[in-house]
Amino acid sequence: MTEEDAPLGKNEPTGDESASIINPELVGSVLAEKYGFTETETLKALREEAIKTFQAGERQKFVNLITMYNNLGQQLVTEKQGLGYPYGQLGLMLAMALVRRDTGRWPEYIEDLEDTLIFCKGQGYEDAAINVELIITHAQEEIAHLSPAEQTSGA
Repeated sequence: MTEEDAPLGKNEPTGDESASIINPELVGSVLAEKYGFTETETLKALREEAIKTFQAGERQKFVNLITMYNNLGQQLVTEKQGLGYPYGQLGLMLAMALVRRDTGRWPEYIEDLEDTLIFCKGQGYEDAAINVELIITHAQEEIAHLSPAEQTSGA
């Protein structure tokens, strides 16, 4: 059986993820991919363009691009089978949170992570919950070094 024929695909969890704790600084696509969401080239380009438009102050274009990103990401997740689907949802939630972080919207980033933590606990994904808790702690430490304007301006 090839890797592509395997029931859980190459980026989907095997169910034995309990000893897999990550460095919270590596939250990027590493963690999203670990939990079953691999950003395609199209999604990567959309995310990068969305971040640029946010930084340029083009809020409506940003909303349109990030909505497109989420919709395309959701299509990828919907194609997953078995454990791949909820883990794909988790990965997509993390990827969407990263957009908040990458646009400098730290309070919203932490809020998205807290929502992700609730999802993890609801699904019984203790390993993922531990990772998300570490990421939240790291984000809170990062935000403590920013001025109130820097926390929300995307600067």
